[in-house]
Amino acid sequence: MAELIEETADKLVLRKLIPASREEVFAACSDPASIRHWMCPGDTTTADAQIDFRVGGSFRIVMKGGKTTLSTPESIRRLIRLQN
Repeated sequence: MAELIEETADKLVLRKLIPASREEVFAACSDPASIRHWMCPGDTTTADAQIDFRVGGSFRIVMKGGKTTLSTPESIRRLIRLQN
């Protein structure tokens, strides 16, 4: 179960311990094929992901289920890198 850290009108921060290495979690969150496989919460039936992880790039995840479509358009403003 996830722990609620912060909730405001435009932000939700959750924390969850995942039994995997940082590299495995980053790979699961940065690979479109992987996201299509696991990013289907609740009654979501499909998820589509477009990811360009570079400064000036963008990512978009669209989840569909029943009559609901959730879309998360975002742009990358900082360099993403794994830290040890």
